[in-house]
Amino acid sequence: MRSPLIFYFPYRGTGGVPVLFLRLAQLLRGEYDVYLVDHRDGAMGARVPQGVTLLDIDARTPFPDGGVLVVQSLLPWNLAAADRLGPRTRVLLWNLHPYNLYPYLFSDYGASVAKRAVARLVNPLSALRVRKMRHVVSYLTRHHALVFMDEENRTRTQAFFPGLPIEGRYLPVLSDAPAERHLRPAGGPLRCGWIGRLVDFKAHILSHLMARLDAAVTAVGPITLTVIGDGAHRERLQQEAAALTRLSVTFVPPVPVEQLGRLVDAEIDVLFAMGTSALDGASRGIPTFLVDYSFRPIEGLYRFRLIQESRGFSLGNLVTETSFEATSSLEESLRAVRRDYAALASAGVEYWRAHHSPDAVAGRFRECVAGTSATVGEMRAAGFLSPDPISRAVLRPARRLAGLSASAGFDNV
Repeated sequence: MRSPLIFYFPYRGTGGVPVLFLRLAQLLRGEYDVYLVDHRDGAMGARVPQGVTLLDIDARTPFPDGGVLVVQSLLPWNLAAADRLGPRTRVLLWNLHPYNLYPYLFSDYGASVAKRAVARLVNPLSALRVRKMRHVVSYLTRHHALVFMDEENRTRTQAFFPGLPIEGRYLPVLSDAPAERHLRPAGGPLRCGWIGRLVDFKAHILSHLMARLDAAVTAVGPITLTVIGDGAHRERLQQEAAALTRLSVTFVPPVPVEQLGRLVDAEIDVLFAMGTSALDGASRGIPTFLVDYSFRPIEGLYRFRLIQESRGFSLGNLVTETSFEATSSLEESLRAVRRDYAALASAGVEYWRAHHSPDAVAGRFRECVAGTSATVGEMRAAGFLSPDPISRAVLRPARRLAGLSASAGFDNV
């Protein structure tokens, strides 16, 4: 009898996590009884692969007991379907964003000075919450139930809990192997591309990229940029693009995953992206610059690096003072792409194959699933699945007043 493997991500939007979980479900459905927890019309629920079972988050049926629940790291009381999980179910939290386990009531990162000021005033009320999350993280670490997609995720999480030893167990994310390798001569206009949501922590680096590419045209020759994505900052970015004098920018709405590869192959010679989008470019043999994230406008000369220069499985770090350079190297990097397109494309493919291909990740994933000994029963008995008094008294009512669904389970409340 095969063991249940349950991927939890109830979400109706677009994003990298449902794509990642769908890929793993397809890859492992022959070894486990694979389940997806989502809405029927959710990002995963609408595309359930053959041989995989949907567990409707909006229904009340119990989930299979005795297997492993795989979930993007979250504050465990936000696990909306916890009451439907059996006590023998083991748990694996996968940190896929540096702030997944941020323990305070309000986030103090971002560009808003007012938001940071409010956080500094309110966050002293988080003492019970922070203490509880220290116990949660300590428990998960002792039971090998907390893994990180890269070094950036572990480093940021460690900073939230100083003095608490957090094991550096890494489980990189994967992308599919494309059917055909992309290879194109680099003559003519250099067709650059961006893939990613146009949201706060990605919009600032894209804004900086557009300005730098506009300046690079003089040294490199004609450059175009195709931006594939949507989000709250789209209109502002379009206005900035319209003001550029040398770079031609085209904005394309998000496309289904099945169509994205064809669009990239047809329109893009060089990719700028973070996360799994960067892997999708590198695996296709497209020279790919791995960009970092920032919650504030970028001032100075950010250094753009090819994905094969990444360390610690990183797919995007927070922009800090070490992210900059004295003089721009982007122009020479783009000229190198023109000169050595095949070599740089091949180096990116080899990096992907060694660290992020299905074969490379599947083995690590099996080890992590087999290694976790944290259980729903123990977490429930320890009170980890219930919010601390401040969270219960303040934030849950605030969410209800705002009309936010608790089933998503990813807001920091």
